[in-house]
Amino acid sequence: MKKFFFLIFIIVIFFIGCGDKKDDPNNNLDSNDVVIDIPDVDLPKQTFDLTYKFNEDKHYTYSLKTISKNFQKIVSDTTISMELSQSVNYTIDVFVKEVGDDKIAEVEMNIKSIEMLMKSPDGQTVSFSSKKDTSKENKTKFLDFFAMINSPFRARLTPKGEIIEITRVDKIVSKMLSLQNIPDTITIEQKKQIVESLKLGAIKPLIEKIFRVLPQGFVGVDSTWNDYMEVGEGESSPAITFKIENYEKQEDIILAKIIASINATLKNPQNSFTDKGVTYQLSKPKITGSGSIYFNINKGLIQKSETSVQTEQTITMTPEGQPNSPYKATRTDKTTTTVIIELL
Repeated sequence: MKKFFFLIFIIVIFFIGCGDKKDDPNNNLDSNDVVIDIPDVDLPKQTFDLTYKFNEDKHYTYSLKTISKNFQKIVSDTTISMELSQSVNYTIDVFVKEVGDDKIAEVEMNIKSIEMLMKSPDGQTVSFSSKKDTSKENKTKFLDFFAMINSPFRARLTPKGEIIEITRVDKIVSKMLSLQNIPDTITIEQKKQIVESLKLGAIKPLIEKIFRVLPQGFVGVDSTWNDYMEVGEGESSPAITFKIENYEKQEDIILAKIIASINATLKNPQNSFTDKGVTYQLSKPKITGSGSIYFNINKGLIQKSETSVQTEQTITMTPEGQPNSPYKATRTDKTTTTVIIELL
């Protein structure tokens, strides 16, 4: 059961790296940027090979904001509705450390600040700032945030954005253990498992938001391609569809606007189970999403993005062996996650 909900989580974080934010990009070209002299009127007829242009010692800073809204409704003899919202702002430094002859780049990423605001169902708010809330109490309360702050990790990436390897995550794990007053004396195997879990659940999704996998070859307006998620045995992989909607020119910069969408209903490997005298019947989870991504062709980087993903599932709970019992409840969970990324 927990594994299935984790698969839904993986699909959501895999998709939300793409988006649409119509602010002006950083139009200042530097010596490493490619100058492309094409009249505006001819842009829709062009094809481009979308590729990350990694240059050694180059430094970029990204702003990444996530906005999550969780709505839950329980219907039995009465109806209870609850809503939880949270926004988190990250400022992330990206350093290109090395580029090999095969164009594989070693990139270092460092989260240098986090701002969070959460509103609970009862209307209370909780806020956090890594720049201000540095007391011992807050470090324990927000240990996940503090463990990530100024704990750089690295990734090896291809020019198309495929992740080959993620390294130097051990420091984050050591900080997490220290903040919980757990001596860093766990076995090598235990630490390895924690590191791998952190890579899959937090580090890899973050990298995928900033370095989306790009299509092979040259693509023009109306070109489409799919990306697929492996979600487990017996489950068809939901397709995320991408399409070049347009090429836009802003001063000296050419942007490829890519729109993305996903619409999937997942099979539930365990659509019903019984626990402590209660039978749970689960509906097939629905996942929908849309957004766009602006890729800066001159710089070879994602310029900005915004996307929104919605998930929905219903669970019906009845006394064991009494499917027609009046003593039953239905719970509906709806989640909306929006991610906004911008190159500063």
